[in-house]
Amino acid sequence: MCLETELISTEDFHFLPGRIRVAVPVIKNNPEKAGLLANELEKIAGVGGYANPLTGRVLLLYDPRLLEAGSLLDTLAQGVAAVNRGQVDRRPLLTAASDLQAGPPWHILEPGKVLELTNTPPEQGLSEQAARQRLELFGPNQLEGEVKKSLLGMFSESFRGFMPKLLLGAAAVSWFVGEKIDAFVITGIVMLQTALEAIQGFRAEKSLEALKELSAPRAKVIREGKTVCIPAEGLVPGDLIQLEAGDLVPADARILESSHLLTDESCLTGESIPVVKDLAVQKDPRLFTADRLNMLFAGTSVTKGKVLAVVIATGMGTEMGRIATLLSAEGQEKTPLHRQMELLGQRTTRLVLLSVGGIISVGLLRRQPLGRLLSTGVSLAVGAIPEGLPAVVTVALAFGVQRMAQRNAIVRRLSAVETLGGVTTICSDKTGTLTANEMTVKKIYADGKVYTVSGEGYNPLGNFYEQKRLIDPRKHPALQQILFGAAVCNNAQLGQKKSGHWEVMGDPTEGALLALAAKARIWPGSSREFTKLRENSFDPARRMMSVVGTDPQGRVSIYAKGAAESLLQRCTSHFAGGRIVPLDSFGRRNILEAGRAMGGEALRVLCLAAKFCGQEAETSEDNLVFLGLVGMTDPPRRGVKTALRQCRQAGIRVIMITGDHQDTAEAIARQLGLLEQGRVLTGHELEEIPSSDLAKKIKEIS
Repeated sequence: MCLETELISTEDFHFLPGRIRVAVPVIKNNPEKAGLLANELEKIAGVGGYANPLTGRVLLLYDPRLLEAGSLLDTLAQGVAAVNRGQVDRRPLLTAASDLQAGPPWHILEPGKVLELTNTPPEQGLSEQAARQRLELFGPNQLEGEVKKSLLGMFSESFRGFMPKLLLGAAAVSWFVGEKIDAFVITGIVMLQTALEAIQGFRAEKSLEALKELSAPRAKVIREGKTVCIPAEGLVPGDLIQLEAGDLVPADARILESSHLLTDESCLTGESIPVVKDLAVQKDPRLFTADRLNMLFAGTSVTKGKVLAVVIATGMGTEMGRIATLLSAEGQEKTPLHRQMELLGQRTTRLVLLSVGGIISVGLLRRQPLGRLLSTGVSLAVGAIPEGLPAVVTVALAFGVQRMAQRNAIVRRLSAVETLGGVTTICSDKTGTLTANEMTVKKIYADGKVYTVSGEGYNPLGNFYEQKRLIDPRKHPALQQILFGAAVCNNAQLGQKKSGHWEVMGDPTEGALLALAAKARIWPGSSREFTKLRENSFDPARRMMSVVGTDPQGRVSIYAKGAAESLLQRCTSHFAGGRIVPLDSFGRRNILEAGRAMGGEALRVLCLAAKFCGQEAETSEDNLVFLGLVGMTDPPRRGVKTALRQCRQAGIRVIMITGDHQDTAEAIARQLGLLEQGRVLTGHELEEIPSSDLAKKIKEIS
């Protein structure tokens, strides 16, 4: 190798056939040089790779049958030297390596290129040997938490504060001057305080570990051509995984094959509506996580369809891992009470020393015996130290922990209870926190009229209103048809837990339609009314789905639902006055205006249509009858408005942070009263505001 390889560190070097990872110190914490080096790597024929400025490492992926590792390292070293000397092409960076932690922007690559870069056989998957090597290289697929502390470690940690040291010092002095009872009492108080804190922390850690074990998933992976089920922590980059409805996504992955795939990414992005996924390559390398439609992310779940994907990041390299990294990077600050206790201890110490010094000085001027003066001064010092204060505070916090436990909240540290009392601003997620995370139909447009629906979540209790007048939906033919279509053009299941809470198994949108139909006492699965023959599943290209079935007399019907713009193009008639009449341009314009009005209220609009074929076998999705529009939303959680009002009364400001669309977020914020004294800031606007200006403007943002 040439001498220029001195720019490459051999201390952090990993080699596998077709894969080399090596440290390049000159790019660490230097995004510009990392990006330039990434461009140089792209010029090497038959080589894929990227440079990571966060770790200062370069990954090279190549075909070992065509290239030798030694010559490749020489070429890399020459590129590093050129970048270091500034003798490279400074064209726009293609890989955006400076913005990525886990690798290149996988969403802009073809599936075949992803398999090539991860060195994964397309159908066979990784061999067990390759998987073991990569597991050693990348580590287990799990988030790295804090180093577990023993009970003894937590006990010793409690002595680090100034106040415990001051009290133990006072106990030592009391023992020295013969006040042994005081010494025992002070020492006992300190030991009680530290023991309570250590035991509470230890119990909380055990509870958190139990929760982690309950949520530990398994993954279906293809290894050596066979499909096997393994613990998710054993996944490695390059593994082929298979997922279907109901599965948790165990790692970040690029989709290779999919069928009618929908995923719930609310835990990662805050988007309450399931995301439609597909294989299409996306051009923009700087897309936000929520916009990468050909990617799967660890911690999310599949709500519909099946998928084959290749793992591209595990553990701390996933999007969830990036969040964990940001959290772990935050230093642990002392609570206001802790700081006040430390300040009190320091001030008490200074005051006591000054007082004792003054007493001894005055005594010496009056020619008192030094021994007696020291004894008096020490007694005064011990008496002035508030040894009972830490114990009183600890017991009060312990009672607070018990009250939190009664509300099913795990408190890791006693001081956290006090910190809650010092909160001035709460930044809250929207989906599932301020809202119920349960889609609910609020409005229906049918037969040229707008109906409102009461009720919350998936509970099938609610009423129908026309201009605030209570109505029976079964006496309105158009309304009854749209409700029946909502029930049968559906794959979700609605059920009630023992606690009485209703939940949906499947797509939340379909669950909302089931609850809507059930409010009119129309339940799916009734063979007396409709027998499903087949289903045309949802297709992102068509933006609709439909079902074909028969009634007890054998008459064939089709019910369809989908995006209003797409489904309306297939409609040639609609219900008017209880009859089916042709749909003209005026009627279409009214329907689209009704849809826009619902969208302006931040409702998600869905169109339903049908086709009544009679005894005919023709079941195409054309010449449909428009049934109506439904507008649904994720409503505010019960009790949230009261909680927000109590926060305002306590002087606590609440800011909503969400990955949902701006219109939806604003509508919920208005319902909750969060936009009365603030404005909305989008993610793109946030990126453009300098940190110094953000600190000034944050008080204006709600």
